[in-house]
Amino acid sequence: MKERAPIAYRLLLRLFPASFRTRARPELDEVAAAAMRTARQGGARARLRAWLSLMADGLRGLVEAWWAEWARNRTSRQRGDGMFTTLLTELLRTARRLRRSPGYAVAAIATLAVGLGATAAIWTVVDAALLRPLPYDEADRLAVISSTRDGSGISVAYPDLLDWRERTRQFEDIAGFAAQSYNLTGEGEASRVSALMVTSNLFAILGTEPFRGRVFEAAEDAPGAARVAVIAHGFWQSRLGGDPAVVGRTILLNDESFTVIGVMPAGFAFPDGIVFGASDVWVPAGLAPDDWSSRSSHPGIVAIGKLRDGVALESARDELVGIAAQLEAEHPDTNARESVGVGSALDVMVGSLRPALRLLLGAVVFVLLIACANVANLTLVRATARRRETAVRAMLGASRGRLALDVILESIVLALAGGLIGVFFAQLLLAGAAGLVEGLPRLDNLALDVRAVLFTGGLALLTALVFGLVPALRLAADDAGRLRAEAVGTRVTRGRLRGAFVIAQVALALVLLVGAGVLVRSFAAMQEERGGIRPEGVVTFTLRLPAARYDGVPAGLFYERLESELAALPGVRAVGSISTLPFSGFGSQSGMRPAGAPEDVAVRTDVNVVTPGYFAAMGVELVAGRAFTGADHQTSASVVVVDETFAARFWPGTSALGQRVTGWGLEDAEVIGVARHVKNYGVTRSSREELYMPHAQRPYLRMSVQVRAADPAAVFGRIRATVAALDADLPVDGMQRMTNVVASTVATPRLAAFLSAAFASLATLLAIVGLYGVIAYGVGLRTQEFSTRMALGARAAQVQRMVAAQAARLAAGGIVFGLGGAYLLSRFLEGMVFGVSARDPLAYLGLPPLLLGVALLAGTIPARRAARVSPMQALRDE
Repeated sequence: MKERAPIAYRLLLRLFPASFRTRARPELDEVAAAAMRTARQGGARARLRAWLSLMADGLRGLVEAWWAEWARNRTSRQRGDGMFTTLLTELLRTARRLRRSPGYAVAAIATLAVGLGATAAIWTVVDAALLRPLPYDEADRLAVISSTRDGSGISVAYPDLLDWRERTRQFEDIAGFAAQSYNLTGEGEASRVSALMVTSNLFAILGTEPFRGRVFEAAEDAPGAARVAVIAHGFWQSRLGGDPAVVGRTILLNDESFTVIGVMPAGFAFPDGIVFGASDVWVPAGLAPDDWSSRSSHPGIVAIGKLRDGVALESARDELVGIAAQLEAEHPDTNARESVGVGSALDVMVGSLRPALRLLLGAVVFVLLIACANVANLTLVRATARRRETAVRAMLGASRGRLALDVILESIVLALAGGLIGVFFAQLLLAGAAGLVEGLPRLDNLALDVRAVLFTGGLALLTALVFGLVPALRLAADDAGRLRAEAVGTRVTRGRLRGAFVIAQVALALVLLVGAGVLVRSFAAMQEERGGIRPEGVVTFTLRLPAARYDGVPAGLFYERLESELAALPGVRAVGSISTLPFSGFGSQSGMRPAGAPEDVAVRTDVNVVTPGYFAAMGVELVAGRAFTGADHQTSASVVVVDETFAARFWPGTSALGQRVTGWGLEDAEVIGVARHVKNYGVTRSSREELYMPHAQRPYLRMSVQVRAADPAAVFGRIRATVAALDADLPVDGMQRMTNVVASTVATPRLAAFLSAAFASLATLLAIVGLYGVIAYGVGLRTQEFSTRMALGARAAQVQRMVAAQAARLAAGGIVFGLGGAYLLSRFLEGMVFGVSARDPLAYLGLPPLLLGVALLAGTIPARRAARVSPMQALRDE
């Protein structure tokens, strides 16, 4: 049976230009068939090698054939085109020359692929989070505005918002919005939808027109407005089936009818991380509760304004601060000590990410520099190995510029190949980091795009110049006389240059190692911190009772019955509820003071309504007194539980039990218990004093329920069934483990710690490989010297120590410089660490010896090879 070329190879040949197929295909088919026939005798492994070799040759030939065809058919006479053609021809010739040094090419391309790929991945993250504008018209002019009291941010009073809008000259307009959530019923299974109560001018400020229908009119900001809603495109598709007649359709939100008047375009989900998460539904401010009309009420409103063209953010901030001062003078009872905070919309959204992303970008640049130094060393070694060939070319007439150009062209080919592979490596890194960036603003669905590919290509060319420039300049400085100069001085000079590269690599690697060590230790401290609760074993979810059926006492009765039913489930140990879930990022505050104290001593305090079982369910320890019980009901005396920071502030050195407090609508409420302080806004952030009130005395419709269970995973389904049995139209929202809620508050430190540790490890590996390469090459150059020493009586151990000492000197030099760089880095880390010092002794004292030990280990192999040199080698060389 006649042997044929592999089918994949034959299909590949069909892609060649027609003229090439006619001329050369029969010969190529015969060559391929002969290669496979020969390989068949060597077994499966030989056939695989032959197949891979054929495919590689075919792909390379395909590129060259089409290039030749294109060059042959070109008729342009422009000089620029001629230069471009010449450049591509030179690059192809350079690629063919690199084929003769596969070890060098593969090592250089792999090193660059790692450095370029890691850089492209982090640049993609930075680009998505910080560089891309928000998806609104003239987004750089959008500013988020909040009120402040005594320097702390609070929500905006609606009358203040109207005054800002009327008096400002720096803003085109100012709108307000506040987070809401509704139970959607009548559209299949009941569900919870995120909503926003907005002023009618919001959509005009954002510059977004509806996809269908209309947005709100100014009249719908007035109290008593019609119940209308604008919905998101995704909500329209998923919950309303993409109904083409949706405008005018009625939906049930919290058991009340809303008429849909508009659908926003796909992708619009304001505020989508600007203070609040993405919204499904928008309703007009005219439906706001009565307390919006009070200047003393701050009901969760946030303002967003659009700066006039050419107005700086600082100028607009100064103007609003001045307006706030006017309002304080006009309304001293409600606006005392209040001012205004203003920030760009993008900064408000991703400001907390900036330090971590800058750190990671710096770390990955270090990795890229180490990769460039590694390849520069490889290039120097290659230039030294080819010094006789280069000198001969120079004697035959090749100019120094031409010789240097060859090195630059090789660098460009290697960098472009490394960049191409680096693009795929970057995509793998982004896929692997998906879990790390979950929940962080603007980092959903990260993927490389055209911008990232172009960035990688540009970076590849830049790195080609970086690692190719030094060898090229050295070649340009040489002349043909070095063929006759045996090279002792040249070798020493180049050896010093290679050593300098290694020292730089080790120094950069140590900076990254120490920085990563500090961040990892900091993250470990965050993981151990529980913030005043015991989240293990706790499942939490949120319910929002419709006011039409549950307002007042019925709400208290519902939650009492629900907790009783949940407590009876197998494995459940405690059940409780709270009005604002700790670590959720939100809170409700009110001015609290001891009863009888003047109002100016009141402290803005986090206030919460809880059920009797809350403290046990969440694991909040009571340090004095008691928790609430069923006896603390609506007709009994007002009672509260305060936390230890509240007690220490107002009654230092004495017991808080039996003391009385005023504020939040309370008059002379008795303190019956003191609880541990809970860090409501995250384990790394300070929080206000806290006060708790029993749910029976102030029933809330919206509550977060906590269920402590022996096996949390086993109760998820049972919880839903229990709620459905009590009210089938009541959706369970946000069910998750409390440990996940706590973990979400350290998502940014987790990203910084994990990726910095990964990049530090990668940098260390590249630095050690570079050290090994320099030592190994040096041993190769000094083979005759070592053999002569051995012939003259030197012991193998002495030669081994000599080589190891060289590795130690290079590593120690890098460590000295690296410690200095790490000290400078510590200034940047000071605001990012928790529970440890930015100059953590364990990192500064433990990691340098570890790096030195690894470096010595890397030098062991070439040192042992040097010790095995035969004394006869010297005689043979002579």
